[in-house]
Amino acid sequence: MRLRSITICGKYGIHPYAFDLVTLVRNGQMSREEAIHSIDAPLSPLVRYAAKILGI
Repeated sequence: MRLRSITICGKYGIHPYAFDLVTLVRNGQMSREEAIHSIDAPLSPLVRYAAKILGI
């Protein structure tokens, strides 16, 4: 997940790629489990560090 995703999730309460992932699942290009896993993927250490510095 990118830093911008963190701010959008916090501000609007929705993952910025959720609608794209829904489309992929409905078209059969990705399983539901893969989509859920990609949303719940852990943050990289660099993104966590940047979020901490920015107070996000």
